[in-house]
Amino acid sequence: MIIVRWVLILSCCWLLTACGSNVDLDNAGTEALRVSIGDQLHLVEAGKRVALSLKKGAHHIQVKNLGGQVVKDTTINVVKGGLINLAGGEYLVWKDIFSPQSTVAFRKQLLNTQELKIDQTVYDIEYAMLPQNQFFVEQYWDYRLDEPFPKTVHGWELEGDNMYMFKTKLVRLDEFKEVYLQSSSE
Repeated sequence: MIIVRWVLILSCCWLLTACGSNVDLDNAGTEALRVSIGDQLHLVEAGKRVALSLKKGAHHIQVKNLGGQVVKDTTINVVKGGLINLAGGEYLVWKDIFSPQSTVAFRKQLLNTQELKIDQTVYDIEYAMLPQNQFFVEQYWDYRLDEPFPKTVHGWELEGDNMYMFKTKLVRLDEFKEVYLQSSSE
């Protein structure tokens, strides 16, 4: 019985590692792009994104504008998933802390906050800008572009300010204000 249980557990682990990785094709540019990944073809409209699953490993990608001109021709290696920055958009990874009794002082103590100014608003948050010229960024964030940043995190027992957890979210810079407001509204 124990052997059968271990075989089932190992089989599930193998299936999970053999499955595809989540990748966001994001076009922050002003014109539609045709993207070929192996034998798959995707039309990504300006300002839109396509979420897809790619098998782990190397993938040849060619990006063309609608006139047929090659914009990018490269190979990426997918391990966990990530972002394919089709048009050189600006992205940041926002880090926040979750705790049942978090105070401003507590947040300042644990987060390495810095000012992010967008339009006339200044946000005091911890974040890291992604290199704008990097075509593929392997995922190191918890929440992807189309996933909301949660208001609360459940599933762990937290006791006062003694226990906390950090979560991160990938955000297109021009969408940050909206994402921030959604995550902080009641």
